[in-house]
Amino acid sequence: MGEPPPQPEDPFPPAPPAAGDGWTPWDGPAAGADEPPAPPPPPKFCRQCGAAWDPTWTACPHCARSAASAPASLRGARPRRFHKHSLVPALAPYFAMLACTGFAGALLLSETVSEATAEIIATAGLTMVVLLWMTGTFQRVRPGLRQAEGKWYAAAIGLGMVTFGIALLMLRFLVATLGVEEYSYSEPLLAEGYGWGMVFLLICVQPAVIEELAFRGIIVSALEDVLSRREALIVSALMFMVLHLTVLSFPHLLVIGLVLGWLRVRSKSLYPCVLMHFIHNLLVVLAEMGGL
Repeated sequence: MGEPPPQPEDPFPPAPPAAGDGWTPWDGPAAGADEPPAPPPPPKFCRQCGAAWDPTWTACPHCARSAASAPASLRGARPRRFHKHSLVPALAPYFAMLACTGFAGALLLSETVSEATAEIIATAGLTMVVLLWMTGTFQRVRPGLRQAEGKWYAAAIGLGMVTFGIALLMLRFLVATLGVEEYSYSEPLLAEGYGWGMVFLLICVQPAVIEELAFRGIIVSALEDVLSRREALIVSALMFMVLHLTVLSFPHLLVIGLVLGWLRVRSKSLYPCVLMHFIHNLLVVLAEMGGL
């Protein structure tokens, strides 16, 4: 038998697949055609209020509404910066100052030195601590070394008179109620022949300058790193009260500390605080001079 005749060629061969069908006629299936689709990006949330973040936002509208409805005293408040070293600028000089006061008191109780000498030792120690500490923390004091408006100096004089009156009334009430002897700041110095010049220097000038640099300059600024402004003023006033180590004076010292803190915030300057502190202590000395 002979070979079968050849089949004629198909004049209409099937068309190759289109390029967009996911594979090419030469390489087989396109690379990645069988891979799962990429997962959607994770959702984002506002760091302040936790609301779901819309990619079209430039700011969170929920936070904006909350800020607009907040009390005026809280708007623009500085965020709290929690840090393990935030309290060092406040507590280190304070405890050093407290140590100076305690050391002088211990010398006095042990009858090692006279009362006037103990006062001079405490004053010298406090001054050295504050001035040395300022060399490394001057940036905290610098904002307060601006000039205040004239009205705040007038307010400082008036507030110094008011706090003196409050202190005098409180002390007279406690002396009359508890039957304790009233303390004189100038008598120990005068008894040892130092004169009124030394009295004014140690009781009026030094506390007004050094204590205001320490409390309303360094300590309040450092406390505001971890507390609100109101909390920082209250805590600094309590620290100011305790530093003096005179229990009978605690009530009016707390009042003075709060008023000085308020004056520092409102005037944005340390100078009115120094003036008010000086006026208060000056009136104390003048009252002792006049036998009041």
